[in-house]
Amino acid sequence: MNVDVAWLNRTERVACRVNKAFPNPEFDNWALCEELVLSALAICQQVDQFAIETADSAVLMNKSANYLRKKANYAESEGLLKKSLEIWKRQPDYHRVSAIVSSP
Repeated sequence: MNVDVAWLNRTERVACRVNKAFPNPEFDNWALCEELVLSALAICQQVDQFAIETADSAVLMNKSANYLRKKANYAESEGLLKKSLEIWKRQPDYHRVSAIVSSP
């Protein structure tokens, strides 16, 4: 297996795991969000680097962005939200985009 393919596969698996661990960014969950946000941002960079366009990666970007927005980190939040939306637009279940975009 090619090294790049191995890293791509690993990145997909980690994005899925971090997405499952990252809670909805409601105030009650901020402590856990804070613990996970650096890992989430690191995997979001890898997702972007490998052009991974899975639903898990889009949801992780969206949850991370919403947490950052609530913590007033607007510039980084906006970039992640835009990337998340672009991934969702290319998904077979793209009709879920409005639910994702309107999530708190």
